[in-house]
Amino acid sequence: MHVFITYLLQGVLLSMVGPTLLDLQLLTDSSTEQMAFTMTGRTLGMLTGAILYGVIDLKLNVWMVFTVCWFIAMITNAVLPWTAYAAFMGIVLFLQGASYTLCDTGKFNFLLLFKTKYCSILLFSFHYGE
Repeated sequence: MHVFITYLLQGVLLSMVGPTLLDLQLLTDSSTEQMAFTMTGRTLGMLTGAILYGVIDLKLNVWMVFTVCWFIAMITNAVLPWTAYAAFMGIVLFLQGASYTLCDTGKFNFLLLFKTKYCSILLFSFHYGE
């Protein structure tokens, strides 16, 4: 069941088209430099998510973690257009990047451990959806 929910939430997240950088700049009434600094939050979140997956890989139920992380990524993507402050937007982007990368790293780790002749077909199908 967790596998189904995980990939359902990934599809919902990837199908959402978020606001552009200029829209976010107008929303927060900030300069381009401030928005560039805010976007660094997503990059730091992605780094944190990749490191977190290495820590929690063997300690927790991975599918439950995936489900929670996709839900967090989906919520942050829905909240992003209504953030009025650049600092809050940085936090939202950090959470979004961390949760997305945690699940993405786990997905590819799962594929590496899944040693069958159909592994390349599964890998292609994951990239086809993204």
